[in-house]
Amino acid sequence: MAGWVKQNALLGGALCLWLLALSPVGRLGKAVCYFLALGCAIESIHYSRKLIKTASRNGAILAMNTELEQVQLALEAHTQQQALHEYYGTSSPEVKEEVRKSLEHLYNEPPAKNEVETSTYRQQLYLAIRALIMVEVSETFIVEQVLKMGGRNWDKGKQFLQELLQEGEAQGWE
Repeated sequence: MAGWVKQNALLGGALCLWLLALSPVGRLGKAVCYFLALGCAIESIHYSRKLIKTASRNGAILAMNTELEQVQLALEAHTQQQALHEYYGTSSPEVKEEVRKSLEHLYNEPPAKNEVETSTYRQQLYLAIRALIMVEVSETFIVEQVLKMGGRNWDKGKQFLQELLQEGEAQGWE
């Protein structure tokens, strides 16, 4: 701020000296006024260049600091996301494929002979489907690929999925 005041004072001085040289002060007075006005104008130009460089440097430093803060925030968010993935599991394509194969195997098992085995089978299927839902697999994928009830049987598959999820929540299968 003070630098720009000094620069404007130099410009004002150059203007005043130029106007003074236009008044009737004699040849020597006019020469001195013109010389001093020219000196003030040149010094003002040099000083304004320094101020512009300083202002641009400060702007660049501010932009770099802002960018650095944003990068640090992004790195912290990424680190937290990795920690959450390590803690809660990951939703990578390999894991999704493994869960899908496990569910297909569970679903394709022959039906159980008694009520206890059927209940265990439904519980395992429920837990596997809940794992898929937690890794953000769509219900459409579960109905079509896991339960193999796509096309004409899609409504039945959707209904079976809802019943299974309700039963699992009611039974407290976790």
